[in-house]
Amino acid sequence: MVAKLSVIVPVYNVEKYLKKCVDSILAQTYTNFEIILVDDGSKDSSAAICDEYATKNSKVIVIHKENGGLSDARNFGIEAAKGEFITYIDSDDWVHEDFLKNLYTIIIDKNADMAVCGVAFVYEGESHIDLNDEIKIEEYNGYDALEKMLLGQISQHGSSACGILYRTDLVKKYKFPYRKYHEDDFLTFKYYLDSKIVVSTSQKMYFYLQRDNSIMHRAFGQSFLDELEAADYITLECSKLGRRFERAANKKKFENYSQVFLENSELKKIDIVTYKRIKLYFNSIKFKLLFNHYNDKRMRLYAISIILGGVEFYRLIRKIIG
Repeated sequence: MVAKLSVIVPVYNVEKYLKKCVDSILAQTYTNFEIILVDDGSKDSSAAICDEYATKNSKVIVIHKENGGLSDARNFGIEAAKGEFITYIDSDDWVHEDFLKNLYTIIIDKNADMAVCGVAFVYEGESHIDLNDEIKIEEYNGYDALEKMLLGQISQHGSSACGILYRTDLVKKYKFPYRKYHEDDFLTFKYYLDSKIVVSTSQKMYFYLQRDNSIMHRAFGQSFLDELEAADYITLECSKLGRRFERAANKKKFENYSQVFLENSELKKIDIVTYKRIKLYFNSIKFKLLFNHYNDKRMRLYAISIILGGVEFYRLIRKIIG
């Protein structure tokens, strides 16, 4: 008998996108699953849409709660999950019809703790989705998988918790941090570290919508500060595992700090404390970047630009070469 899977979908003010998400789950070729829709205090018609699905399909379970953020909604879903395996899908994203079947197949075949799929980034209004033709399946121990995740080599989605099927007993060991943006960065690395076997498929089966008004696309604020905090945390924790993981985590940390710095051109005026924090980090890491064997020529060029001209010269170089 095939195992029951739990699909956890946090929902908050996504009336425009929710039906496409839920319909893609209900269309799965793997049929033994439950959908847990966690309405996180939506102010639009999202809650009503959730209830409508629940009345029409017994696979759908709806939880209504006061707003506590995406992390809190996921935690509620985890507590309610009855399946032997769990996956997270964000409510503005959708999945391939074979998403559950293919991930379940490889996680069972390899007796793995996690199965990770490829991710396709889709911009709002985009009609063509570029899917990879050749599918490659790889198997790692947890430590090697963690290293590859930190380096962005195991999934196009980096440290995202989505696009992954987990054994439920692994997921229930941890909670997402309450009211934190970039919650995945705070937690997902622990899943990898606590897994004996991680299997990945290059097949793109998770479709990640890029929209300007989502949590991850907004003006400078708490989401950027949480990104810096998460980068510090994961580097601190990974450094305890040895130099190999410290270097990999520092590569990711540099990318996170760079994202905050480059996406906020007026940061020095908006938040001088955060600007100085990033500047201090760049200056402390610039020489190490040159000799970090994980870094390619482009990363070393970034380091040289900081050494020669400081952080604003680095910003200029990034504008020129990307």
